[in-house]
Amino acid sequence: MIFNGGVTQTIPALAFFNGLTLNNSGGANLGGGVTVGGALTLTSGTFGVGTNMLTLNGAVSFGAGTLTSGATGTVNYNQQSNGQATVLAANYGNLTFSNFSKTLASSGTIGIAGTFTPGTGVGHTITGSTINFNGAGSQTIPGFTYNNLTSSGGGAGRTLDSVNTIKIAGAFTPGTDTYTITGNTIEYNGSGSPQALPSSGFSTYNNLTLNNAAGRHRRQHHQRQRQLDQQWRHIYGQHQHGESQRLRQSDYCRYRHHDFQQSNCQ
Repeated sequence: MIFNGGVTQTIPALAFFNGLTLNNSGGANLGGGVTVGGALTLTSGTFGVGTNMLTLNGAVSFGAGTLTSGATGTVNYNQQSNGQATVLAANYGNLTFSNFSKTLASSGTIGIAGTFTPGTGVGHTITGSTINFNGAGSQTIPGFTYNNLTSSGGGAGRTLDSVNTIKIAGAFTPGTDTYTITGNTIEYNGSGSPQALPSSGFSTYNNLTLNNAAGRHRRQHHQRQRQLDQQWRHIYGQHQHGESQRLRQSDYCRYRHHDFQQSNCQ
């Protein structure tokens, strides 16, 4: 079915489409719950979910078209096999995945104002993707393998999953929201380059796992280390040999780590 009118159209409620294409610059809005069994193609115009439920059992693609949802609307990526593509970069109310792997948009932001239900699928393709919990009210951030994870509720409450691990391969941007971390585990599991832990907005972890061979750093600490290096070279730059050199290295370790409230020097 192709919706290609010249003005805004209404897609009827309780409809089941084998395939659905929107090619109308005026857009189209759901009149109620709709299921698309095959492909959804957004060629042009805005596909408005509103407060309804859109169930997508097949692939999703877009040209100049976009998808929007009200804060209480739901989009269910419901393909019953691995590799459903693509979870569009759009602002969703509630976002639901079936228990199979998905391919997330590699650019733009997947905004979630309501509930994210990621299912039990594994092996998602997340390269380049960003998920932003942007609801103005309280939200739960569930365990999932995120690339970039952002929260932008402007001070709203965020409860981190107390059962399933929140894995972050890219950057965590906590914003100014308030976090409940009881029982939670966050794992930084990127690869290829060190990950930067948030420099503000999130300084207390319940459980923290580092699973990145390239390491991690805190942005402010990285700058402070450079300052300490310069100060130490100025103070002890003349000690070059024997016992003085050994003591200089030991003292330097304590000097630097004292600044970070650590004590792992010998």
